[in-house]
Order: sequence, then structure tokens, then C-alpha cells
Amino acid sequence: MLGIPSSLAQGVLSNFTIFGLDFLSAMDFLASYILMPFGAFMMTLFLVRVLGLDEAIKEATNDGTIPFKIKELWSFLVKYVVPIIIILVFLSSVGLI
Repeated sequence: MLGIPSSLAQGVLSNFTIFGLDFLSAMDFLASYILMPFGAFMMTLFLVRVLGLDEAIKEATNDGTIPFKIKELWSFLVKYVVPIIIILVFLSSVGLI
């Protein structure tokens, strides 16, 4: 049922537009420019707030058996820099900045 609009977008529904885009272009815009930055932001939020950075580092280093020398830099980047960059990419992709 969900695939029917995609299969008809080049034929019967070729004149159907969403915000000036045909169906396939609208779905591409939604996936590429809205859902991917949103998913990246939510993963960063989950990593920082729910899982916790110490637990994430422990998981990534196999309970400390693998050395991870840039732990402090990585923690700072994931907490502060990455969310700001993701928000800027999102705003830029939808044309707000």
C-alpha cells in the first residue's frame, strides 16, 4: 500500500505535486533534508542524555580493553559541537540560513 504512490508517480500521478515538487522529489527532500538531520540529532541526544557518554565510551572500547586516547575531545565534540553543526546543516538544507 505504501509503494503505490511511488509506482504511480511517473504515470497516473505525474501531475500531482506537493509544495511544487512531484511525489518522488518530495519524498527525496523529506528523507534527505528533514529526516536524516533529525535522526542524527536524535542519535546524538540519545548518546548524550540517555546512554551517557561514559557508558558509550565503555561500550566502544570493549570495557576499556581498547585504548581511546581522545576521550575528552570526543566527549566535548559530541556534547556541544556536533548538535550545533547538525542544527546548522538542517537550517541550511531547508533554506532558513
